[in-house]
Amino acid sequence: MIKQFLRKILPPPAESISRHVDKLMDAFEDQQNLTYMLMQQTEALSRKISALQGEELPANACLAKKPLARLQFSVSLAYHCNLNCKGCAHFSPLSPAQFPDFEEVERDFARLSELFAGKCKYVCLMGGEPLMNPQIEDYCRMARKYFPIGDVQIVTNGILLQKMPDSFYETCREEKISIHLTPYPIKLDHKAILRRCKKHKVEFHHYWEQASKDEFFRYVIDETGSQDMVGNFTICNDANNCLFLYKGRMYPCGCGTHFRIYNEHFQAGMELTDADSVDIYQVGTAWELLLAMARPVPMCRYCVMSGRKEFYTWGHSKKDKQEWI
Repeated sequence: MIKQFLRKILPPPAESISRHVDKLMDAFEDQQNLTYMLMQQTEALSRKISALQGEELPANACLAKKPLARLQFSVSLAYHCNLNCKGCAHFSPLSPAQFPDFEEVERDFARLSELFAGKCKYVCLMGGEPLMNPQIEDYCRMARKYFPIGDVQIVTNGILLQKMPDSFYETCREEKISIHLTPYPIKLDHKAILRRCKKHKVEFHHYWEQASKDEFFRYVIDETGSQDMVGNFTICNDANNCLFLYKGRMYPCGCGTHFRIYNEHFQAGMELTDADSVDIYQVGTAWELLLAMARPVPMCRYCVMSGRKEFYTWGHSKKDKQEWI
């Protein structure tokens, strides 16, 4: 009798709560899967009706991929870098020293937290090189404040990890921020970095599950924009997977936020518009945002997906356009 009474008045144990959350997330994903299938059937029917009427729906009217079940996104804390990699996918060697405005990013995080009730799969703080941002500790606290449920990660090349003050590691520990090291073939004392993380009880990972990597696939650009927008989006591993936040807008991948750097440096003239992203202040629900990320966008026509089958040996950038075309 006493046990039954206590079960009624006491909160359930943490493990029980976790199981309930998992069940709710599974049910939510099942509901999303059903919604996705229904939308695909509806869109297929709409295309048939339009064809019979001699009309054509715009390419980005279709769902090219299954929408994400939970929010996962990245934000650049620095657009430049201290490594200067050849063919950098974020064009960091071409960027002047530049950081985002902290207050602007915080407003955007607050809005996303409002839409997603403070829950995410992960938030990735990256760059460029995020540790170059003097407000890195503020960003860690801010990210965790608005997303108390979910992983918050720092992706870094590791060059500055040994030079970071103890307060940085303490902030990572307190806010449960994990550090993910990208495996470039550079001289780093990996054991010393790991020891320091262990000392401060900070979770540490190699970003690609290896200590170093000397070959990378190319990000090839077609400045004429003559590539297949829908086809590219459909086969791209980044699209609808590596969402990027930039100035109040969410992009289905990092290209939209970083093509501008290439444009400005080479005066390339690639047309980048609001159609490439979604205004996070204009969407009404989280589901509306996730649906939008699963649709092709015009900037996809600038990527040469066949080029990503080509690999190059890592080296320092000469800021030559040939690294990307």
